[in-house]
Amino acid sequence: MAILNDINAAVYEYVHSRVYDQTYKRNSALKFLVGDNKELMPHGNDFGWLCQLGEVATVGYINPDGTDVISNNTSNTLLRASLEYKTMYYNTVFTQDDFNKMGSSETEITSIAENKAAQTINSQVVKMSRDLYGSGFGATAKQFNGLEDIFSGVGVAYGGITPVAGTNTADWIATTDAAVGTINFNELQKMIANLRDNAGFFARGEENNTADITPDMILSNAAVQSQFANSQQGQQVYNDETNLNAGFGTIFVNRVPWYTDNYCPGTSGVADNHLYVLSKNSIRFGYVYGFDKKSPLSGSNVAFNQPLQNNVDYLVGNYYCVKRNANGRFTAINA
Repeated sequence: MAILNDINAAVYEYVHSRVYDQTYKRNSALKFLVGDNKELMPHGNDFGWLCQLGEVATVGYINPDGTDVISNNTSNTLLRASLEYKTMYYNTVFTQDDFNKMGSSETEITSIAENKAAQTINSQVVKMSRDLYGSGFGATAKQFNGLEDIFSGVGVAYGGITPVAGTNTADWIATTDAAVGTINFNELQKMIANLRDNAGFFARGEENNTADITPDMILSNAAVQSQFANSQQGQQVYNDETNLNAGFGTIFVNRVPWYTDNYCPGTSGVADNHLYVLSKNSIRFGYVYGFDKKSPLSGSNVAFNQPLQNNVDYLVGNYYCVKRNANGRFTAINA
């Protein structure tokens, strides 16, 4: 029993200490959007953040002779968005059958423990990688609110704010291009330029990498990137850093690095492949438990009505976006 207790404690600590490190190492999108942009949030059922939408009406010109009045228009362009916390668990389970098959020696128990812990870590990385592109509404309401929600369109609420065309809430819409079937430099450059304009004053200082929010990551599956890279080779633009250059497992388009992720949506030979142009600092992960803060319910326990030993940990939080219109995507690429 002492050996089993030691193994259970070791398995929990092994998984807890390695699962996030493996996530960041194996998925570039999660490394930037979660690893670099995680933020400990206050407790509650949900969390909120302020969004600057549109221009205020309290800036203008005035006659200096005292015959004019300054505007004190109360039109609200600073709105509060909010999302619920979602709870993800990852559990390393031992059954009586495991021990029946493997024996009771310390070596045998350690062997099965190490293998099961590795399976838990791998499964968590895969699920979190896949679900980044999903939705936390409707049939998948238990999941984090991923990129599919950030890119929801006009008339669809995100964070409790429903964007309406022709109003200041139009700033609350990310760009989706469902027309381009073959990605090329001109279309990609146009998207990047538009997103930089949308970022507005947030993009100040982008030339010396001090921008608050600006498009700074392209994300697709490998097939889409290969299609684009092959099309550009004939134009001999690899030596022009402002257009495209190769290096360290990625390529750059107009100073923006392009990373590949096999979980990025798309089917080979079908016009449903996605390419994202993201402003990393606009997308963040708020959490109350996980990472450096252990849930009170995390740890090892025996199921009282089943021959099971659980070693469970929790990640409680959600993705959120503070500047949706600084992000864009293509959704109909045939690659």
